[in-house]
Amino acid sequence: MAKTDLFIDPNPRAGHSFTHRDILFRYVATHRANDVAFYCDIAATKGIAVFPSGRVGNIQRPLPSTYPNSKDKYDARRKQRYLHFRSAFGSHKPMLAAHASYIAEHGELIPEGMTTDHKDGITTNNHPTNLRLLSRSENSRQGRILVGLRDKGIIPSYFPLWMRDRYCERMSVFRATHTQYQRDKLTREDLLQMLVEENYEISKQS
Repeated sequence: MAKTDLFIDPNPRAGHSFTHRDILFRYVATHRANDVAFYCDIAATKGIAVFPSGRVGNIQRPLPSTYPNSKDKYDARRKQRYLHFRSAFGSHKPMLAAHASYIAEHGELIPEGMTTDHKDGITTNNHPTNLRLLSRSENSRQGRILVGLRDKGIIPSYFPLWMRDRYCERMSVFRATHTQYQRDKLTREDLLQMLVEENYEISKQS
């Protein structure tokens, strides 16, 4: 589903919330094709569609976007699995839980070319305080770099965001100044030093 399919309804839905079965649902957005509005709770663990007639749909729970037994081998190998609402705006109109949470919190759609990043590295934690916007290219770049840590048995989410960001910058410099052979020779201890050492020097790995 393209971002252009959605809009923020200025009246009366924008900023609107309601309680249903003791759950506070906050307005996310409306789909242009059918005028169905979607709401979610604060951490996007539950969602609900509201139809133009005012009818409230069933409570939805987000499901993983990929599975270990997926026929797509790339998806099957992925360690991180993003949650999404399969029928946020009706049948075959899904939405990522992270996007729903971010939009409900900030009251504006995610800009073109941007996406949500999970600060703690845990893709199932979609509380708005755990989300930030990054460009798609930067998010992909950081994702590729952090995969290298996981391949060495280092779990990025165990380390604070500022440390992971610093590691990504250091590794970007390393990749630009060293050969593929030198990158392949990096050990788990090398990566940990680059991750946690305050005064790490890229040149010492030349």
